[in-house]
Amino acid sequence: MPTNKKQPKLPEGFVKVTESDKAKLKEEIIKDVKSDVEANIRTDLSKKISEDLFSAYTISEKDRIKQELTDEIKEDVKRRIVKEEALLSRKKSLKIFRLSIYIIILLAAVGYGVYRLYKTDNFDILDNNYTKPSTEAVGSEVTTTTTKTVDELKEKYSYLVNKLYIDDVNILLGNKSVAELNPSERLTIAYYSLSNGDVTREGRVTTIAGNKLQEAYKEIFGNNALYSNADFTASGIKFAYLTSQDSYFGISDIAIERNIQSEILEITEDKGNVKITMVIGLTKDHNLYSLNDLNNPIVTNYASSVMDYKDSLTKVEYTFNNVEGAFRLNRIQAK
Repeated sequence: MPTNKKQPKLPEGFVKVTESDKAKLKEEIIKDVKSDVEANIRTDLSKKISEDLFSAYTISEKDRIKQELTDEIKEDVKRRIVKEEALLSRKKSLKIFRLSIYIIILLAAVGYGVYRLYKTDNFDILDNNYTKPSTEAVGSEVTTTTTKTVDELKEKYSYLVNKLYIDDVNILLGNKSVAELNPSERLTIAYYSLSNGDVTREGRVTTIAGNKLQEAYKEIFGNNALYSNADFTASGIKFAYLTSQDSYFGISDIAIERNIQSEILEITEDKGNVKITMVIGLTKDHNLYSLNDLNNPIVTNYASSVMDYKDSLTKVEYTFNNVEGAFRLNRIQAK
């Protein structure tokens, strides 16, 4: 017999769960568990398949790819070797061809030379006893030459040494460029090229205007020869530079006479420059000395020309460089 027992009242915030709700909750839990199990199974299965594939790759596919790469590299190397051999062969053929051309040209030149000897009847020059015919004039026949004679070169270039005077034996016996000379040595050389009007002598005092000496200096050495004012000695006179007057002053009782004697032996033109070889001797007490031996005279009572004793005297070569159309002293060298 049913009773009307009063159900207890639920606390506030709680909901009564029916049998239907429990059944739904059970189904959802079963579904979630099934999903997790299937996910785990799929993960394990994928891992197993991946491991099987990797194992198969490492066993067979890796070797196959390696072999293919090896074969490809071999073929590439072969192609390069063939290409290099073809290039070397072409270069070798070109060299052989050029050599053949040179040989042909040489043979042609020799053949032409022999032909000219035959046509001019000059086979005698092949004889060991052959002597060169005289080039002196015979009758009205006069030989000519395109080479300038010493006299022609003297006429053209002797002005370069006409006023050039060096009395320092150490310079004359050395081998120095102008740049290697010190300022005093260059000023001494410039002093000797001055004319008498550029030098003023009053009693014991000798005066030279600074601008006059500088002009003479540049005439010999050029504008870029590092001109500078300095004390120097020439003709036995010691000159000092006075800045306030731009002049050189020297005091001496007697000026020493020039005792270096020289004459032109040879002049040559060399790539636009000029080389002048001088025969040089030193005179003292009427005797002539070689610069290499100032104690024993070559000749006593000297009164002729140094050219008469050129084989015993010093030869000095002056080199003049063409600087902007003018020849300037560049080097002094004993020969």
